[in-house]
Amino acid sequence: MFSLQAKADIQHVVFLWLKVETPQATKSKVIEESIALKSLSMVKHVSAGYALSSERSIVDDSYDIGIIFEFASQADLAEFLVHPAHQTLVVQTVKPALEKILVYDIKESVFSHRFHVNLSQP
Repeated sequence: MFSLQAKADIQHVVFLWLKVETPQATKSKVIEESIALKSLSMVKHVSAGYALSSERSIVDDSYDIGIIFEFASQADLAEFLVHPAHQTLVVQTVKPALEKILVYDIKESVFSHRFHVNLSQP
């Protein structure tokens, strides 16, 4: 017999609007340094890239860069937020170029499609 245990991950979703004069090299650096934070032990996954232009009126494509960090727990997110590597990215690279930021933290539903099968429990 096996049991199914739902995995509830945390998504830290960041949208950045950068100053008009921000050079492409700085934009690339924000993405590269964000992805490099995947090396931190509490970070499960990182995705980062530029806004996808859309003709759909429901889509807000006005931001410059979107970043999604995934964590196993809220405690891991809290640890990440104060980690020196994250703080360095924010203070030295992001803030000087920043016009606006929106952050959404999402706890994945236990009804999500992701399940962990534990075959060791009777």
